[in-house]
Amino acid sequence: MKHFLLSIFSLLAMAALGQSLQITPVEQHLNSSELDSEMVTEIVVENISDVSLDVKVSKEVISSVSGSSNLFCWAQCYSPNTTLSPDMIAMAGGTMNETSFSVHYSPNGNAGETVIRYCAFDANNEVDSACTIVYFNGTTTAIDEISETSFSEFHPNPTPSTTILNYNLPSNKQAEVLFFDMMGHLVKKHQLMGQDAQLKISVSDLKAGLYFANIMVDGQLQEIKRLVVTK
Repeated sequence: MKHFLLSIFSLLAMAALGQSLQITPVEQHLNSSELDSEMVTEIVVENISDVSLDVKVSKEVISSVSGSSNLFCWAQCYSPNTTLSPDMIAMAGGTMNETSFSVHYSPNGNAGETVIRYCAFDANNEVDSACTIVYFNGTTTAIDEISETSFSEFHPNPTPSTTILNYNLPSNKQAEVLFFDMMGHLVKKHQLMGQDAQLKISVSDLKAGLYFANIMVDGQLQEIKRLVVTK
């Protein structure tokens, strides 16, 4: 098991260190009480390298509401059964695409939450990728009555001393952030308390390098975020 975990962290580290793409959903948590209407948001794709890339995108349904449907667009819109874009878009180094990657979810009259992971990757090097998760919630409750669970990226990142994580945590949820180094060793952990809060983390005691922050909600892995510590 230990060797398996080390292999996973090594692969994550290699991917992170060679990462040329960043993706950010315009909305990560979509909620609607109109169960017959489509929910739509865009995912911003950015080529942070200095070379041109041929970019494809994909989706992976983590969990879904029975009877619902979803699709995505990249250059064109695809059928709900498509999980990998047959098309690619050339992106020059240092450029951003804010409109081509749109994601669509239809509850089709069914309440509940569907969770989907979306990724963008270099068509010539699939390891060079970036992913995000989008939550679609069809509910019979008015939107302003819904408490969302959300986590920002760390900022500043990289950092030599402190970094900040903004988050929103419903009162009925328990969460913590576990920091692992590249060898898979737990080096720091913090409890998250309260709603619409901010966690300020000191990393001055950590060595320079790449760390992975596992965000656990009610004992389940919610997200993994990367943090680079400099000296």
